[in-house]
Amino acid sequence: MASTPQAPRLSGLAKRLVNDGLLNEMEATSAQLEARKEKISFTQYLVDNKKVNARRIAIIASEEFGLPLIDLGALDIETLPKDLLDEKLIQAHQAIPIQKRGNRLF
Repeated sequence: MASTPQAPRLSGLAKRLVNDGLLNEMEATSAQLEARKEKISFTQYLVDNKKVNARRIAIIASEEFGLPLIDLGALDIETLPKDLLDEKLIQAHQAIPIQKRGNRLF
């Protein structure tokens, strides 16, 4: 008997977006599957396909994961640490260094 691929269970951000009424369960599940197929993040898929506004996702993700929300537009690019990380590493983790204090990079 052939098994059919099981739809991913909603958790984390996807579940929160459904609970907040920004997506229905079917849309969230479909977005997760499509993001995997396209090998991009769930949030990137939602933004690229105009399913949920990027700012709204950022606010909800900040609340859901208990992390501060930083407006990158408010940062002075000239003060950011440069040449400390390889660009490929930055892109792979979708994170940028915003401050260096001692031996620590934030």
